[in-house]
Amino acid sequence: MERPEAVVTLAGRARRAYEMARLRSALVRTWPVPVAAWLAIRLGATPSHVMALAAPLAIAAIVMMWKGGSIGRAVGPGFAAGIAPLVLPGLMMDCATACSANCATWCSTSCVVGGIVAGSLVGLRAARVRGGGVAFGLSAAAVAAATGAMGCFVGGAVGVLGMLAGLAIGAVPVFTLVPRRS
Repeated sequence: MERPEAVVTLAGRARRAYEMARLRSALVRTWPVPVAAWLAIRLGATPSHVMALAAPLAIAAIVMMWKGGSIGRAVGPGFAAGIAPLVLPGLMMDCATACSANCATWCSTSCVVGGIVAGSLVGLRAARVRGGGVAFGLSAAAVAAATGAMGCFVGGAVGVLGMLAGLAIGAVPVFTLVPRRS
């Protein structure tokens, strides 16, 4: 049985309107990306490194939120978790400069600590997600890593690698040990 052409046209228009509304919502909800980029630059990261991470992060966040599901819900917590590795290196560099301490040591350490904090937050949230916790955790970890890497570029590749190691060190034990929701 065929549907009348008017019903098919109306259904198509409704679907397009629905998808456009989801896309507009995703665009608005990526506001943390330019804020994080601005903050990373203010704290000492080079604009070229920050923009190399911010543009793909914004695009990925829009697509993830538009797609929805557990990966779409992971973007906000990923941004929130990425704040620690985004901010700590710049703050530690200011502190180390004021104290005349070895800046590279302070920066690398703060990247690892920021990664551990971010990983713990991601692992805790992922463990609490019903069905799809692994997808949620991986998506949130990717967003947190990209957000934090903008700040950890102050310490160069060593800072970013330290942050990624800290993220894994923090996330895996928390995700595996925290009781699951049933």
